[in-house]
Amino acid sequence: MGTKQQLEKPWFKVQGLLDEIAEAKGWNDLSSQAKKLVLGTISYIVVEKAFTWHHVYHTPEKRLRGNRKAWFAVTGLVDVLGPVAFFLFGRKGKNKR
Repeated sequence: MGTKQQLEKPWFKVQGLLDEIAEAKGWNDLSSQAKKLVLGTISYIVVEKAFTWHHVYHTPEKRLRGNRKAWFAVTGLVDVLGPVAFFLFGRKGKNKR
């Protein structure tokens, strides 16, 4: 286990990148690490939404809680928590027959 300073160091680095992103006027003002953070975040959100929308579309209506169109809207408008909400609350359990 590392010292407290060693454990906190990665968080300070991420915070510094977030500050850099907030203060940047354009894409070219960002460092390569900040650009990687932005592209990684965008990639994660796109993959998460595609995965969730696939499940919303292919889940049978009888296994959905609520309206399919409403789940598309919730998962599309609420970035990270919308898909999480669908997988936690939007699907009913499988029938055990």
